[in-house]
Amino acid sequence: MAVSRTVLREALKVLAAKGLIETRQKTGMRVRDSRYWNHLDADVLGWRCASLPTDDFVEKLVEMREIVEPAAVMTAARRREPAQLEAIREALAAMEDAQTLDEWAEADLHFHQAVLLATNNELLSSLFSVIETALATFFVMSARTAKNF
Repeated sequence: MAVSRTVLREALKVLAAKGLIETRQKTGMRVRDSRYWNHLDADVLGWRCASLPTDDFVEKLVEMREIVEPAAVMTAARRREPAQLEAIREALAAMEDAQTLDEWAEADLHFHQAVLLATNNELLSSLFSVIETALATFFVMSARTAKNF
């Protein structure tokens, strides 16, 4: 694989900016311990999901969802506007009407996005754009193992 030095330098800059690698004088670059990575960075999540996610990663994603989603639903129930409730209903109907795995996964993503938007909390709403890739991967994986997606 032939890669120019310029392309390699740019790739290393991106990895360093993401906190995945660090440069040390006289010893060169090293991969940082994953404890120090920003695992919620959209690119880092995308890279992890581009390869087959490990069981451990999927377990941690489920755990995060179990913590965040009930609180988001309770907040959305209190703060939602009528149009936001309609968007949630439409996404749920699209899930029920889905004929293919891809249609179902897309509708499920829209459902989760609609719930987070209905919280009317910009931090929770922003969370969707961060975890969208991981959720999409998770939904497809879980739908493949379910009898009815």
